Amino acid sequence: MVLNMSENYYPEKFDVYIGGYMGTSYKVQWDGGHLEYVVFGQGYEPLKTTAIAADEAKWKTFWAAIDRIIAWDWKDDYTKQGVMDGTSWGVEIVLNGRQLESGGSNAYPPKFTGFLKAVQQLLGGEEFA
Repeated sequence: MVLNMSENYYPEKFDVYIGGYMGTSYKVQWDGGHLEYVVFGQGYEPLKTTAIAADEAKWKTFWAAIDRIIAWDWKDDYTKQGVMDGTSWGVEIVLNGRQLESGGSNAYPPKFTGFLKAVQQLLGGEEFA
Protein backbone atom coordinates (compact mmCIF):
# COMPACT_ATOMS: atom_id res chain seq x y z
CA MET A 1 0.00 0.00 0.00
CA VAL A 2 1.68 3.17 -1.11
CA LEU A 3 0.01 6.28 0.26
CA ASN A 4 -0.59 9.24 -1.96
CA MET A 5 -0.67 12.85 -0.81
CA SER A 6 -4.47 12.94 -0.53
CA GLU A 7 -4.49 10.16 2.07
CA ASN A 8 -4.31 10.56 5.81
CA TYR A 9 -1.03 9.42 7.37
CA TYR A 10 -2.48 9.32 10.88
CA PRO A 11 -4.01 5.94 11.80
CA GLU A 12 -7.57 5.46 12.90
CA LYS A 13 -6.28 2.79 15.29
CA PHE A 14 -2.77 1.89 16.37
CA ASP A 15 -2.29 -0.54 19.25
CA VAL A 16 0.86 -2.71 19.45
CA TYR A 17 2.52 -4.66 22.23
CA ILE A 18 5.32 -7.13 22.81
CA GLY A 19 6.70 -8.86 25.88
CA GLY A 20 6.09 -11.50 28.48
CA TYR A 21 5.13 -11.97 32.09
CA MET A 22 8.64 -12.75 33.30
CA GLY A 23 10.42 -9.85 31.59
CA THR A 24 10.03 -6.35 30.20
CA SER A 25 7.03 -5.62 27.98
CA TYR A 26 6.07 -2.63 25.82
CA LYS A 27 2.76 -1.21 24.62
CA VAL A 28 2.12 1.66 22.24
CA GLN A 29 -1.26 3.23 21.47
CA TRP A 30 -2.20 6.21 19.30
CA ASP A 31 -4.85 8.45 20.82
CA GLY A 32 -5.24 10.74 17.84
CA GLY A 33 -2.80 13.30 19.17
CA HIS A 34 0.20 11.41 20.47
CA LEU A 35 1.57 7.92 21.06
CA GLU A 36 1.20 6.60 24.58
CA TYR A 37 4.27 4.46 25.28
CA VAL A 38 4.15 2.18 28.32
CA VAL A 39 6.98 0.04 29.68
CA PHE A 40 6.04 -2.83 31.99
CA GLY A 41 8.30 -4.81 34.29
CA GLN A 42 7.97 -8.40 35.42
CA GLY A 43 4.35 -9.37 36.02
CA TYR A 44 3.19 -6.53 33.74
CA GLU A 45 3.85 -3.97 36.47
CA PRO A 46 3.76 -0.49 34.80
CA LEU A 47 7.15 1.18 35.13
CA LYS A 48 6.96 4.16 32.79
CA THR A 49 4.35 5.93 30.68
CA THR A 50 5.39 8.55 28.16
CA ALA A 51 3.47 10.65 25.63
CA ILE A 52 5.43 10.80 22.37
CA ALA A 53 4.67 13.15 19.48
CA ALA A 54 4.43 11.55 16.06
CA ASP A 55 4.12 14.02 13.21
CA GLU A 56 3.15 13.28 9.63
CA ALA A 57 6.79 12.76 8.60
CA LYS A 58 7.31 10.06 11.25
CA TRP A 59 4.10 8.30 10.22
CA LYS A 60 5.03 8.52 6.55
CA THR A 61 8.37 6.82 7.31
CA PHE A 62 6.60 4.17 9.40
CA TRP A 63 4.07 3.34 6.64
CA ALA A 64 6.89 3.03 4.10
CA ALA A 65 8.56 0.47 6.38
CA ILE A 66 5.28 -1.42 6.79
CA ASP A 67 4.95 -1.57 3.01
CA ARG A 68 8.56 -2.83 2.62
CA ILE A 69 8.02 -5.70 5.06
CA ILE A 70 4.60 -6.54 3.56
CA ALA A 71 2.99 -6.44 7.02
CA TRP A 72 -0.50 -5.88 5.57
CA ASP A 73 -0.37 -9.53 4.43
CA TRP A 74 0.50 -11.06 7.80
CA LYS A 75 -1.64 -13.95 9.03
CA ASP A 76 -3.92 -13.46 12.03
CA ASP A 77 -1.95 -15.76 14.31
CA TYR A 78 1.66 -16.87 14.75
CA THR A 79 1.78 -19.15 17.75
CA LYS A 80 4.35 -21.82 18.48
CA GLN A 81 2.35 -24.72 19.86
CA GLY A 82 3.40 -26.39 23.10
CA VAL A 83 5.27 -23.38 24.53
CA MET A 84 3.60 -21.63 27.44
CA ASP A 85 6.21 -19.04 28.49
CA GLY A 86 8.04 -16.59 26.33
CA THR A 87 7.19 -13.59 24.21
CA SER A 88 3.71 -12.59 23.12
CA TRP A 89 2.95 -9.80 20.71
CA GLY A 90 -0.01 -8.16 19.01
CA VAL A 91 -0.68 -5.58 16.34
CA GLU A 92 -3.94 -3.82 15.57
CA ILE A 93 -3.70 -1.05 12.99
CA VAL A 94 -6.38 0.66 10.91
CA LEU A 95 -5.37 3.20 8.27
CA ASN A 96 -7.50 4.60 5.46
CA GLY A 97 -9.79 1.58 5.44
CA ARG A 98 -6.98 -1.00 5.61
CA GLN A 99 -6.61 -3.20 8.64
CA LEU A 100 -3.80 -5.23 10.12
CA GLU A 101 -4.66 -7.49 13.03
CA SER A 102 -2.05 -10.06 13.92
CA GLY A 103 -0.40 -11.55 16.96
CA GLY A 104 1.37 -14.51 18.36
CA SER A 105 3.44 -16.22 20.97
CA ASN A 106 7.04 -17.33 20.40
CA ALA A 107 6.56 -17.24 16.60
CA TYR A 108 6.69 -14.31 14.21
CA PRO A 109 5.88 -13.35 10.62
CA PRO A 110 8.64 -12.79 8.07
CA LYS A 111 10.60 -9.56 8.59
CA PHE A 112 9.17 -9.04 12.08
CA THR A 113 12.42 -7.44 13.27
CA GLY A 114 11.85 -4.78 10.59
CA PHE A 115 8.48 -4.05 12.19
CA LEU A 116 10.06 -3.72 15.64
CA LYS A 117 12.66 -1.31 14.26
CA ALA A 118 9.95 0.75 12.53
CA VAL A 119 7.99 1.08 15.79
CA GLN A 120 11.17 2.02 17.64
CA GLN A 121 11.89 4.70 15.03
CA LEU A 122 8.29 5.99 15.32
CA LEU A 123 8.92 6.28 19.08
CA GLY A 124 12.00 8.40 18.53
CA GLY A 125 14.36 5.60 19.52
CA GLU A 126 12.58 4.33 22.64
CA GLU A 127 13.00 0.59 23.24
CA PHE A 128 10.47 -1.74 21.62
CA ALA A 129 11.71 -5.32 21.42
